[in-house]
Amino acid sequence: MATSRAASLVFRQLFAAESSTYTYLIADRDYPTEALIIDPVEECVERDTRVVQELGLSLKHGINTHCHADHVTGTHLLKSKFPLMKSAISAASGAQADVFLSDNQQGDSRKLYESVHTRIFTLPDTVAVYPAHDYRGFTSSSVAEEKQHNPRLTKSVDDFVGVMAALNLPKPKLIDVAVPANLKCGVH
Repeated sequence: MATSRAASLVFRQLFAAESSTYTYLIADRDYPTEALIIDPVEECVERDTRVVQELGLSLKHGINTHCHADHVTGTHLLKSKFPLMKSAISAASGAQADVFLSDNQQGDSRKLYESVHTRIFTLPDTVAVYPAHDYRGFTSSSVAEEKQHNPRLTKSVDDFVGVMAALNLPKPKLIDVAVPANLKCGVH
């Protein structure tokens, strides 16, 4: 008897408290050797490995959405635990990886706005959206909620660029360690 598509989906949202980072584990139970992990955090590799193994999965890809400045990626350590796993990141990031992806905004607010509006806001309103970081206690929303309530993305592109430029965010605590390490797939 074949499993239903929903029953075969594995989706785990894992949290790294120090950097407020979410890591995602995604797989199809019908293809357990093709699991992927998104934005793994170095300090959480043992937890992530345990979850993967408990679920009877094997990692095929470790994907970093960008070259993180707030944590060191766990991709290199996961590759040592799952030798067939390939690392992936945007080619534009300048980081080392086995596979290169496209569409990294490289800190360009205008490109970020356009990417969200053309790639995410064009999806059906009911599609779930999961954050990369959690600073306000939200674990998910929907495309409709983001279109209606996102305080920055509901503005015009020029207003969005202005808001982002005026944020004056402090430098991430781990930037001096994280960026050089992440340019080498987390090796430091």
